[in-house]
Amino acid sequence: MHLGNRQHPTTSVACPVCASPVVAQPLFRYSAERAAAHFCPKTRDSDRHDRLLAAIKSLWKQDHCEILRCDGCRFAFGFPFEGGNAEYYSILHEQADYPTSKWDFDVGRGVVGACGARGRVLDIGAGHGWFLRSLPVTWERYAVESSETMRRHL
Repeated sequence: MHLGNRQHPTTSVACPVCASPVVAQPLFRYSAERAAAHFCPKTRDSDRHDRLLAAIKSLWKQDHCEILRCDGCRFAFGFPFEGGNAEYYSILHEQADYPTSKWDFDVGRGVVGACGARGRVLDIGAGHGWFLRSLPVTWERYAVESSETMRRHL
């Protein structure tokens, strides 16, 4: 939900990019329930939804996440700033639909392109391997993936 002009307690954390202290009203606030429902609505698979909800709450150590923006470098990030773990991704990837293109693939291809015509690249958290498959064949491609389901696709 967008908080608009509503009063909300300020949060003070370090920006994960520039380490500046971030004291700001959150731009958005999402419940763990909403995050779980985004990936797996309760009506689609109640058991999977509940396991995903528990995994998200465990990662966040609370029942919500806020989106903050650093005044110094303007980077916006989720707080708590936590990546998924093996349990989260295993539950998330029990379904077969994994995006074939994402914004971070474009960024990665830009970096690879700036490095020249050949080289080696390691994709950590490779999913189905779509990013690696999109690189020129002259690149040596390696993958690390914690999800057993995704490793079978790789």
